[in-house]
Amino acid sequence: MPITVPVASGLFDSAARVAQISFDSGKDLATVPFDRVLELARPETGLRPPRPGNFVMSFLDASIAPLSTVANSDLNFRIYDEGRVSHQVSMWVNRYQHQTTVTVLFPDNPIASESVANYIAAMKSIYIRTADGTLATLKPGT
Repeated sequence: MPITVPVASGLFDSAARVAQISFDSGKDLATVPFDRVLELARPETGLRPPRPGNFVMSFLDASIAPLSTVANSDLNFRIYDEGRVSHQVSMWVNRYQHQTTVTVLFPDNPIASESVANYIAAMKSIYIRTADGTLATLKPGT
């Protein structure tokens, strides 16, 4: 389900609230097949079938109930790749009470490795600046 999240303000709490509102407003669309959306969409919307290799991202906040109970248990969580989708990039961002982890599945080639490393470095920088409060003092685009 698509969501819109403006980040120009540089404030995480503001972006999180807007993201939640955007998500909530589109929940009814979650059961509509994307092929049906493509059939009904006007050409000027620019909607088209996804190409192979689409980026998939999942975010899980296990820092608060009810997931915090499961995340803080003795369960051993793992992510496994079935190996059949060699062109796709997938990312799992998991927020826990005392840490955030990022797991990335990507093709085994130098271009993908460099691209993912650059993306993770930028992501880490934004997370750190958000956590220490310096992101809010920066101008957009820095």
